Amino acid sequence: MEGKSLYKFYRGRKAEILEIHFPYESNEEVLETMRSYIERVGRPFNYLRSKEDMLNERMEYLKAQEEKWRIEQKQRAGVYMNE
Repeated sequence: MEGKSLYKFYRGRKAEILEIHFPYESNEEVLETMRSYIERVGRPFNYLRSKEDMLNERMEYLKAQEEKWRIEQKQRAGVYMNE
């Protein structure tokens, strides 16, 4: 593989390549350029759940735990009343 580069590999497959000249741009400019390039056709989703979905799931879990606690409290109260 001597003499081969990723640039040549992708260029040979007619892939779109982002070229950044690092010595001439600040780190912030490089990161912004890369972000713009990556998001040029829309923001990546990466199959992550939305914050809203995670919050709803957490709320459902907490409600279930609260209901479980209430049932246990009622059962304990019933045990004490029967003694």
